[in-house]
Amino acid sequence: MTQQRVKIPNGEDWLAGWAVPSAGGQLGFSESVGVADPDTGMAAAVRDGAPAASDPGLVVRPVPVPLSGGDAAATVVEHSVHTTTLLPANPGRRGALIFNESVERLYVKCGGFASASAFTVCLGPFEVWQVPAGYGGRLTGQWSMLSGLADLGRARITEY
Repeated sequence: MTQQRVKIPNGEDWLAGWAVPSAGGQLGFSESVGVADPDTGMAAAVRDGAPAASDPGLVVRPVPVPLSGGDAAATVVEHSVHTTTLLPANPGRRGALIFNESVERLYVKCGGFASASAFTVCLGPFEVWQVPAGYGGRLTGQWSMLSGLADLGRARITEY
């Protein structure tokens, strides 16, 4: 058997293959076969060929398909207690990442105006959110003021 790992653009290694049942018909652990899945500790063997419905314990790991063409654009939006546009509408947008580089929560809204009571996602301090693929509408944001510290932080945004 050969081992096959797939390295995705962010540097993570993904294991591709099929789990192998032990002699008792149950899935074994890493001592049963030479490679183990890092998340589950389950044994896995890799083979060339398409999966079959009869493969016991088929292990599936999503491997993102890189989008073709275009460049990424990075922007920074400074902390504000008022709703502000994080990204304007862009029908050509394939995706985006928003990193809340702030000690405050960042309320993000797809379309409309973000607030603590109307938001799509709430990013805690130093959290990141991947905008759903293909969403090309306006993104707005508003930071909370729980710490009482004004003008701390920013949103770092990469649009691709």
